[in-house]
Amino acid sequence: MLLKLQNIETITACDGDEGIALALKHYPTIILLDIAMPVSDGWQVLDKLKSTPSIAHIPVVLFTADESTISQEKVHEHGAAAICGKPFHPTQLISIIKDIGCDNSRS
Repeated sequence: MLLKLQNIETITACDGDEGIALALKHYPTIILLDIAMPVSDGWQVLDKLKSTPSIAHIPVVLFTADESTISQEKVHEHGAAAICGKPFHPTQLISIIKDIGCDNSRS
């Protein structure tokens, strides 16, 4: 809802496998990925995204309820562009998206 209010088109997936399939179908300009998900966790999904050449270039923003336990080094090792703690303020997410250069895009 927040992104739609900013005129950012969104595509939603229920789990990581669906997210990867949608990324391969739609080639979004950014992917917002929760670390805690059913089936595969966000780290596994991120690794699959980054090991798939046709979508590896897409910036990924990770979301976590426990940001304090995750180092920026780990985030970058796995190829994520940024991490955002939950809960977050709406302006924080919009700022991250703009910093990556993906505002007004599909995510």
